[in-house]
Amino acid sequence: MQFSGEKGSEKGGKLFGIGRCYFCDEKPDWGMTMTSVQIEIPDEIAGEFYRRAPHPERRVELVERIFREYFAAHNAAESELDILNQNAEELNREAEDVLGYQVLP
Repeated sequence: MQFSGEKGSEKGGKLFGIGRCYFCDEKPDWGMTMTSVQIEIPDEIAGEFYRRAPHPERRVELVERIFREYFAAHNAAESELDILNQNAEELNREAEDVLGYQVLP
């Protein structure tokens, strides 16, 4: 997997292509499938990204680490319904409070 570079976007941000290098015949040396992804990020984040990972292979490692840490911290198994049910008591209190401000004619 290699960083394939940057291009400007119509919104003024940077587009980053992350995935297998399409200009070479390299294949990942581990037994997993790689997918190429293009993301758009603001210029100030792009600048920090290049500062922290100036080499293409380091950029891929950084993005991979960011995604792994995010996924580890955010349980994908939780549905929106699960989240609502976990917060039901607080949401119900807020709804009752809001209803208390309504004036019936």
